[in-house]
Amino acid sequence: MNILIVDDSRLNVKLIEDILHQLQGDHYILKASSGEEAVEIMKSNEVNVVLLDLVMPGMSGLDVLKIMKQTELMSQKQVIMVTKVEDLEILRECFELGAKDFIRTPFNALEFSVRVQAVISSVEKDTKLNKALSLLENQNVELKRINQSLKDTQSYVVEKEKITAIGSLLKNLSEEIEKPIDYSLMELNHLRDTLDQLSLPLEVNFKSLENIEKQLGSVQKRISAIKAYFDEDEKGGFIYVTLCELVDDVIFLMSRELSNISELVRDYREEQMIYCNPLMLKQAIKYIVENAVEAVKELPRSRIEIKTFSNSGAVFLIVEDNGEPVIGKATGRVFEPFFTTKSKQHHMGLGLSIAYDIIVNKLGGNIELEQLEKTTRVSVAFIKK
Repeated sequence: MNILIVDDSRLNVKLIEDILHQLQGDHYILKASSGEEAVEIMKSNEVNVVLLDLVMPGMSGLDVLKIMKQTELMSQKQVIMVTKVEDLEILRECFELGAKDFIRTPFNALEFSVRVQAVISSVEKDTKLNKALSLLENQNVELKRINQSLKDTQSYVVEKEKITAIGSLLKNLSEEIEKPIDYSLMELNHLRDTLDQLSLPLEVNFKSLENIEKQLGSVQKRISAIKAYFDEDEKGGFIYVTLCELVDDVIFLMSRELSNISELVRDYREEQMIYCNPLMLKQAIKYIVENAVEAVKELPRSRIEIKTFSNSGAVFLIVEDNGEPVIGKATGRVFEPFFTTKSKQHHMGLGLSIAYDIIVNKLGGNIELEQLEKTTRVSVAFIKK
């Protein structure tokens, strides 16, 4: 604790110094015999408490206070005026400039020591508080940095998962398109041969044309579905859409993954309109259905049921599968990033996490997972708007 005594009277300085040596704690005493010297000491040293005489030749104590106020020398300092001045207006000005207390001279040693000790204790508490606040601020900055790093990592992994999903989708699409194109080419070759020969009945040629049209129409439908899936702007595009149509689009795009499901049930009670971003909701539904497919793909008799219905206040989507419950008591963690019950060579456990983020944080809905006796159910709900 650094204490500065500012007084032009050597006797007063000696009396104050003797009292300070009797106070508790470790104190380092600085002395100035003028206001000018006091200002220079405060500029070059850390000072915690200033015992300032008000009346001095040259720069007065009031002038010192004004300079301290103007130059921020008052920061983190406690100033006690030591004076015989009784002018209340001058004392009021001292307090307005930042003085914390005043002691009249001649002073009583006991009163002086008690009041100075109280100020010193206040400074010590403030110092500890400032150190604690500084530590908290540093920890807060570090926590923000770590949090941002985690967000960046999660965003990177989420984007990587999306790219993986898109790659899988495009791979399936290429395989689905390849078959009708190959068939169409075969029909075209056959048609060319028959036209060259001009020996087959005309209706056979029309039959070939119909087959080509059918296969190319299938290609067009698949391409249109993919285009519709990705055309919506992920950052906007909130419109009213029919929930069951979105589900059908997802099922069509996942036809290859769902082809090995023994029983796929679609139970659409009615056409429920929902206000959402279609692309976002399709992505979420796709992750939920993928989770169900993953759960039942090893079963000899697999079953997935998708329901849509509504009541007076909300629209619901239910996806149930008959996969063996493996999550147990961890149902509350299935929407956490990286949580998975699968081996490391499989997905990283982000599907339901991304679905949760889309449905809850971006679309304002709700999603829950329940493990029933023979089924696992994912329920999605949106308030009607």
